[in-house]
Amino acid sequence: MKHNQRGVSMHKSRFVALSTAMVTAMAFLLQPVSAQPFDQVTLRLAWIAGFGGDQVPFFLGNAKGFYKEQGIDLKIVDGRGAASNATLLAQKSEQFAVIDANVLALSVGNGLPIRSIGTFVQQAPFDLIYGTKSGINSFADLKGRTVGLQPGEAMTALFSALLTANNVDPSTVRIVSVTGANKPQVLYQGQVDVVGGYVTGEFFRIKLGAPDGFEVQQLLYKDGGITTLNASVATHADLIRDNPDLVKRFMAATVKSWEYANKHPEEAADETLKAAPKSNRTFLLETFGWVVKLSQTDKSIGKPLGWTSEQDWASTLDLLEKYVDLKNRQPTPAYFTNEFIPAR
Repeated sequence: MKHNQRGVSMHKSRFVALSTAMVTAMAFLLQPVSAQPFDQVTLRLAWIAGFGGDQVPFFLGNAKGFYKEQGIDLKIVDGRGAASNATLLAQKSEQFAVIDANVLALSVGNGLPIRSIGTFVQQAPFDLIYGTKSGINSFADLKGRTVGLQPGEAMTALFSALLTANNVDPSTVRIVSVTGANKPQVLYQGQVDVVGGYVTGEFFRIKLGAPDGFEVQQLLYKDGGITTLNASVATHADLIRDNPDLVKRFMAATVKSWEYANKHPEEAADETLKAAPKSNRTFLLETFGWVVKLSQTDKSIGKPLGWTSEQDWASTLDLLEKYVDLKNRQPTPAYFTNEFIPAR
């Protein structure tokens, strides 16, 4: 009898211990994501903080806690251009980075194992910026002009295609090299007639910084028939394979941030200013307004922000292959995926 009681007691103890373990495990699994330990994640911007409207949603989403809702403690750091970001991703120095889709495609062609997991500016923001007193009103007026372009940029490589598409002989236009830093001054001082830039950044930087009496206007590449996908969030192919849950949660927060920012641009600008106090509120609102206009194409309208059409990727690759020496072209899924874009 005592032996039976001892056996029953042991069974009860084991049952209680097992039940306690199961309850503890279930409690951990059922607690909100935000109550669990955060994944430490870094997002590298394309440029320094406050430099363009395509940064605004990330700062807003981070301030609103959208990333922490997904168990992510996000650190946003300055970038030094798309090519640098592609290299850092390939080296696994960062988990996520903002990269021009054109540079991403060229990088994949050069063997870098990176992919876009969402493109948030889907029409080219490239523009040609000029003084209103220059006599330039159309692409045809570029004949005989001097244009300042920054080497290594997709818009520079596509400039001859833009001229040809608008019946301007490229040999009639003089091109000089400029840097991002000196574009405003060479235009203000008349060293060039036109500078290439971005309507999501440089156009308003030049406009807001212009001396009294100097007004600027722009011609958009997309209005001249040349457009490509642009600002994408990218990651290493190994992260997609090895930790798809992290990628899924990061993109859930990112898409939520972008869609919230679209509805609350002033709040988005204010949160960005807290992170980048040297920026300018008017600049952020103006540039983000253009980001919203360029965020989708007729092939992605109705889809969540970031979702990208395979046809748009194919069109971008066609242009790069024809004009920019895209190497080792692969099927479009090698460059991007929509699998982490949450359904509406």
